[in-house]
Amino acid sequence: MTTSAVDELKHLLTIPPQGYEHRCYGSGMNPQAVAHAALEHLRESGDTNFLFLRSVLELTSSLMSAAESQSPNPWDANTEEFLFHCITGCRFVILTRWESFSRTFKNTVKDWFMLCGDRYRTSKAIRMVLYTSSVAIWKRGWNQHSGGAVADPSSPKEHHLLEVMARQLSAAGMPSVLESPVELFQYLQNRINNNTSNNTSNFEEPS
Repeated sequence: MTTSAVDELKHLLTIPPQGYEHRCYGSGMNPQAVAHAALEHLRESGDTNFLFLRSVLELTSSLMSAAESQSPNPWDANTEEFLFHCITGCRFVILTRWESFSRTFKNTVKDWFMLCGDRYRTSKAIRMVLYTSSVAIWKRGWNQHSGGAVADPSSPKEHHLLEVMARQLSAAGMPSVLESPVELFQYLQNRINNNTSNNTSNFEEPS
């Protein structure tokens, strides 16, 4: 039986990282402080089991199975906060350990985050963190590599996740066609304006 990444990560967040108890005052440990320390430790350690990304995939699976997401928010505030930290955790790990991941994997994650942002319309905070995470990976890729390059193979641990994301991207008919910062900005402005009741956003047009 496959272990749920969400359950595994939530359990991990109840366990103080090694050495954490030495930073505590008094006899007890605040559960929220423990969770924050465990989350930070997982981010800094590189999340070698892909718990952040696997959790996002699990939590958003219902969104990706429909052509459009029009249903009410399926999560309570705690689950939404958990999802937010999983998205930012995945982004942090990719950006800080850039050379540890194949180009195929990084490109797929950025496109998949963009697709999730398009699909998730019931929380502006979640939609925007998905968009900004995708943009951050786009920007790093543009800064790191000039011109086109052949995608390198994924590692065994990346392979299953790549297959899941690639299937969802293919079903959505979302090819990677954004070749410049201006095209990316225009695409995002269009999506944000279509998905919100007002036409304001947190993005600034790249120079």
